[in-house]
Amino acid sequence: MLLLFCDVGSGFCRSLLRSLRRAISLLGGLVGIRLHCRSSSIRGVGGGLGRVFRSFVRCCLCCEVTRRLGCIGSIRALYDASDRTSLTEKLAAGPAAAPVGAPTGGWVNQTSIACSWKGSGALTHSGSVNQVKGDHTLTFDMPSWGGAVKNTWFSLYGVNAADPFREFECHDAKNASGNEFSKEVIASSSKYAVLRFMDWNETNSSPARTAANRPDPRTLDNPGQALENQMRLAKLADADPWFNHSWNDDATYMQWAAKQAHDTLPAGHKIYVELSNEVWNFQFWQAQDNLAQATTLKINPNNGYGAWQNYSRRAIDMFKIWEAAFADRPKDLVRVLGTQSAYPEVTRQEMSYPGIADHVDAIAGAPYFSHDRQGPYSDALLQASVTDAVATLKTTCDIARASAPNIRCITYEGGQHELPTALLPQNQFETLERSQFMGDMYAQYLKAISA
Repeated sequence: MLLLFCDVGSGFCRSLLRSLRRAISLLGGLVGIRLHCRSSSIRGVGGGLGRVFRSFVRCCLCCEVTRRLGCIGSIRALYDASDRTSLTEKLAAGPAAAPVGAPTGGWVNQTSIACSWKGSGALTHSGSVNQVKGDHTLTFDMPSWGGAVKNTWFSLYGVNAADPFREFECHDAKNASGNEFSKEVIASSSKYAVLRFMDWNETNSSPARTAANRPDPRTLDNPGQALENQMRLAKLADADPWFNHSWNDDATYMQWAAKQAHDTLPAGHKIYVELSNEVWNFQFWQAQDNLAQATTLKINPNNGYGAWQNYSRRAIDMFKIWEAAFADRPKDLVRVLGTQSAYPEVTRQEMSYPGIADHVDAIAGAPYFSHDRQGPYSDALLQASVTDAVATLKTTCDIARASAPNIRCITYEGGQHELPTALLPQNQFETLERSQFMGDMYAQYLKAISA
């Protein structure tokens, strides 16, 4: 936990807090970033004692390490107006210690960190080794701690309010300054032709974004990661980005996002754009909102069919905005309509909406295969499920191509969908997952869906 006492009303405090949050964000670049932050403010009135203001800003930075998330640290800013001592006076009078929680289990290997900043103030770091101080720079090594859990912290001394401490940045010394992404993350991402940023946009939470309140690439306090960061990683990885708009993004945000993507997309690359994610899947808010909207608008006497048609109606509105932004190079834009691979009727209803065939380049689904989990497992049943999944996917594609002959069929998820059950015990399940037979099924499946 990093504890910072701060006058939230002062420009100095806001600058310092932004700098510290930025630094912790960049530390996340050691392994790549997945950021979540929420803030709230509470105001109390204490009678004759006057107002007491408290602001809590808590940011949790989680890093994806070999597909596992671990929380690295958090920030909390606390101010009580009854304490008249300014932050500048506190810092000038002595050290302000800021403990930062290390990854659970400690650093795996000794890691070199390089920090820099502008303005006044002397910075030290505790819990590290091999510190080297320079002109507004500090480098140090985080030692390997094995399984131990320890705290580390920065201490900041002697800040002059006339020249505030600012633009504080720390990063893996192996990486260039200002690069949020580690070389390992860039190398890993470079293996793929397309990067789908659905979770980075918090698509399944359906945040309501406008051009005015869009995610800020300089802070952690966002409903999802900023489009600028998504485009940056795609560019560094030399991959095509796939951008998912939230169901509740308004037209101003869509217009801004389309222009931003157009202006930053490298020549020769494409951008895939999709409205929301799995709008047919009722575990997500967007599916429920879509059904309610379709019912209110009376899109179809069958409300289920109406929901799928309403999705196409909303998608057309979004596609038109992006089409306008890419009018000078329309071939760089891939307009994606999400669908359900296992139930072709979804595609049939989506493609029946007037005009949709003129505004879509690809349908995207998730063709999974698994034996019927209501019965005992057998290799023959699993093999049959591969055949069934491929046949259903072909039916879905044929339905779409009846309206739009040149439409592409693409996937964002897929593969086997086995789960341990009473009829497929855990040990048998794990053996199956790692078996040569499962490898053969994947080879058969991938060859078939690529045909």
